[in-house]
Amino acid sequence: MNKFIRPVTLSESEIKKIEANKIARSEANPNHFEKWYPAIVEAGLRTPATVVFPITPSLAREVGKETRDIFQFPELVALVQNIMPLFDRMGDRLFMKNSLYSGKHSWAHTCELTRDCNIALKIVTNLYEWLMLSPDYASSIVVREMIKTAPVFTAFQSLPITQEFRVFAKDGHAYAYQPYWPAHAIEDYNPSEPDWRERLAAISEPSPSQLDEIISMAGTATAALGGDWSVDILYDENNTAYLIDMAVASQSYKDPDCRSLQGEEL
Repeated sequence: MNKFIRPVTLSESEIKKIEANKIARSEANPNHFEKWYPAIVEAGLRTPATVVFPITPSLAREVGKETRDIFQFPELVALVQNIMPLFDRMGDRLFMKNSLYSGKHSWAHTCELTRDCNIALKIVTNLYEWLMLSPDYASSIVVREMIKTAPVFTAFQSLPITQEFRVFAKDGHAYAYQPYWPAHAIEDYNPSEPDWRERLAAISEPSPSQLDEIISMAGTATAALGGDWSVDILYDENNTAYLIDMAVASQSYKDPDCRSLQGEEL
């Protein structure tokens, strides 16, 4: 027998309380870019040139309405206007993410900005994807210099696959590392080259000097911040290392084949 389930109706005060709690929880998230990035710069670690634009929860809520009215939303319009001059400062291609999420798997529709692209649409796509993944509001849109890399192929939606490592470190001490891209994360997602496995293998193990470098960078970063973090380090076309992202270790993907350093327990 089917029973009618009466929908729950919340009062305006209850809705406001729920929203206030969501905002407070979002603000407390330690992974927001602007919470860790200043300490990395202060520590002298190499990062891409970066500009951070604060955003309000109102923008995310407007994105969540799923209407074209979002493109006339004043906060979004102003954000696009503020981003446009960065092409003259940082180059014809820029990288964009929000404070908690890059959307890099949707690269062509989210991260990569060019002078002639629809910047507003890419911001909306990025924020919408994040709304589908997390209850936390992003607190900023981050626009960065596009590092010139040496991709070995592309995957997902035109995402360049380049040499990148994730290091786990706590309070200045690195204890594990892994290549950022394990093969199983790519095999079902449009690798562009038939020999992609061989190409990936060629960039998945750091040289001895690279290993020393990423251990040192992760140690410096976590000594500056304190705590247990994952530290993502990308190599450019000239084998120059950039620290590009961080997150609390317990909330970061750790591959089953993650390599322990100096006999540390994982």
